[in-house]
Amino acid sequence: MKNESPIGSSSNDVNLIQSGDIIVTNAGNDTIVLLDEDGNYKSSLVDSQSDTALVYNGLAYDTTNDQILYINDHTTAFYDAVKAIDLYDGSTSTVITNSNLTGTMPGLARLTGGELLVLETTTTAEKFLSNGTLSGAPFIATLTATVADINPLSTGGFVTCSSGTANTVRTYNAAGTVQATATSAAPIPSLGALASTSCIQDSSGQIIVAYSGATDAVRVYNSTLTTTVWTFTDTNILTTPGKLALRSNGNILVTDTAFNHIVEIDPNGALVRVIGGAVLATPNNILVVP
Repeated sequence: MKNESPIGSSSNDVNLIQSGDIIVTNAGNDTIVLLDEDGNYKSSLVDSQSDTALVYNGLAYDTTNDQILYINDHTTAFYDAVKAIDLYDGSTSTVITNSNLTGTMPGLARLTGGELLVLETTTTAEKFLSNGTLSGAPFIATLTATVADINPLSTGGFVTCSSGTANTVRTYNAAGTVQATATSAAPIPSLGALASTSCIQDSSGQIIVAYSGATDAVRVYNSTLTTTVWTFTDTNILTTPGKLALRSNGNILVTDTAFNHIVEIDPNGALVRVIGGAVLATPNNILVVP
């Protein structure tokens, strides 16, 4: 594998990566790109340089160290790692390497308590303490099959979602105990049996979920997953939802891996705009820099 190197530079007194910027992983060309808040290209942060065995999964903001975290997911386990992108110049560094990190690693989350959770294989999450020490082996091995995404909750726990149709969305406390569940079919109105691709909590505690299948949708549930607040569907612009991110104003961003753009939705479920289409290639993971 060739060495990664950041592309682009910053001035002596301005961070390359700034608050409100959007970071996206491109599965189509194995890059992580930096966009401004309007979806305009700023820089290519990480490039696998034609290493087709390497993909970049998961994005998380590390509030402890003010850096962007991502998963370096390689078919050769030796290269599997959690890495960081420096806000100032976009340089990369390795945060965690561990023999437990093998197989497909679709996501990661920095919890409010400082622990880092890494999805590893289809039903497992590994937990690392804030100092990088592995805690448990694994921390939890009973996630819903084919888990796709994980994100922190304000309570100190986390939310996961998967392509399974039973208990597709689950919230957990910090100890890894399930607190609530939902699917695309319940609570009503039903969307049918759909795969979930992403799940995230907004500032009011609501859980936002992206679904892909016969009905492509973004759906918002209340904090206990017992009520559907609203659902957004528009196959003219959203046909293969990827991952979700939130702006500071509450607007929701969701990548579309087929249309190669980002759909922006307001907190009430109305379309705001479509951005980023000129520079995206099968976009998946997305993060808005706080």
